[in-house]
Amino acid sequence: MSSNPLLTPREAESVTLLARGLSVQEIDRELGIVTSSRLIAFAKAKAVVRTQRALVYVSLAREWIPRPPAVGPPVRLSAVEELIWAGLRLDVLDVQLPRLLSQLAGTTKVQVTTTLRALVEQQQLNHCGLIRHGYAIGLLSGHEGTDVPPLPTRHTAPSAASGLPRSRRQAHLRSGLTGGVRRPIPCAEASTAAHAGDLRTSRTAGDRLDFLPGIGDAAPTGIARGSVVSVAKAVRTGEDLDVVRVSREVCRQLLAGLPQREWGPVAARVESATALLLLPPAVLPDGWRARHGRLWVRGATVQLPPDNRPAADGSYWVVGRRAPLWDPNRLQVLLNNLPGPLRPAQA
Repeated sequence: MSSNPLLTPREAESVTLLARGLSVQEIDRELGIVTSSRLIAFAKAKAVVRTQRALVYVSLAREWIPRPPAVGPPVRLSAVEELIWAGLRLDVLDVQLPRLLSQLAGTTKVQVTTTLRALVEQQQLNHCGLIRHGYAIGLLSGHEGTDVPPLPTRHTAPSAASGLPRSRRQAHLRSGLTGGVRRPIPCAEASTAAHAGDLRTSRTAGDRLDFLPGIGDAAPTGIARGSVVSVAKAVRTGEDLDVVRVSREVCRQLLAGLPQREWGPVAARVESATALLLLPPAVLPDGWRARHGRLWVRGATVQLPPDNRPAADGSYWVVGRRAPLWDPNRLQVLLNNLPGPLRPAQA
């Protein structure tokens, strides 16, 4: 059922049924076993998550289990409903989830609980089933990750009519938390228009809750800055390419401050807090680091993702491999002069 080498066939069957909204007891009856809870626990360990919701999200993101076919979106979800639905993937315990989502949505725990109950009743699905259905309607893409995003600062009390006051609602839309609107990375919407019909590669609707957007291939429109990555493969740092690691916040800030023609290739992983900037090998000295980034140790093997879908390990292109490699000298200046506190990428 799954091409993923990590999950056994029985584990994949159990997670697939979990994603369809079955309880552990129902999975036992469906498969004729009494060990589905243990199988799901093993799968969570392999996905490095704590909750069944996050397990379903990661398994679908990495295509460990089949993704659902695309269907039309539900009738007029509000911004708060979209945020709460997409937030089910966050890897926090069920008892902590309403409070967290209320903080993200700028609303109350009561409204979050009421909204979740209404979604469950409308869709006739439990929380795991809602995550799977979120992929089907384009609410989730598999690029968002399961980490808790930075919480917004507190503003005015929410409006009873809209769920969010106007200023907060606009701020959430700008930051990509709700409504299918991308975060303010330049030219992000147009880059994925060609993939709009394929939810496995479409990235315009799903990158919510503060994760790096996937923007497809950023074709160069200005001066060429060097060679491009020829194929998706395993590469050796210092020989094929060099890699500079930065935090995802720094990457977002870097891209937002540059015209698209100056973007170089960037790879990331679904759950990772860092992004990888690709540049020509052997230009920067060993052990090089900037204020907001550091050079990956040379001699390491880095597996690059395929072009139009996440790899099995959750890696994907933020800026595609056909963009010219980053200019090392220019990148050093940019990473040393970005404003804000020091944000070194963790080893």
